[in-house]
Amino acid sequence: MSNVDIAKAAYKAFTEGDVAALKDTMAPDVVWWSSEEIQPGGEQRGVDEVMAMFMSIGERWRRFEVRANEFIDAGDRVVVLGSTEVENDRGSATARWAQVLTFNSDGKLTASEIHSDTAKGLKLQN
Repeated sequence: MSNVDIAKAAYKAFTEGDVAALKDTMAPDVVWWSSEEIQPGGEQRGVDEVMAMFMSIGERWRRFEVRANEFIDAGDRVVVLGSTEVENDRGSATARWAQVLTFNSDGKLTASEIHSDTAKGLKLQN
């Protein structure tokens, strides 16, 4: 299975709420980073922290839909381009993003960096 296939499987597991399958794509010491401006953001270390961050999304957003539109193979990294739609009591927004996923030689996700347009979501958060 290629790193792109693993990335696609992780996104599928996330959108379907398949926690076990999602955890299975990650190394135990995975590091996940996204902008601290939008909660839940910042840096999480280890599978348990990453999964706790994922589980807290529903506490902040009534709707949180992720669309991964393109997967770019870069060897031990996969660049994913997509968008996220969020909604809460203050309104809704769509933000485009780029995510860099890094995999080890065992095909496990070791790092994630998400770079996104946070301005629209930040307005809904305050």
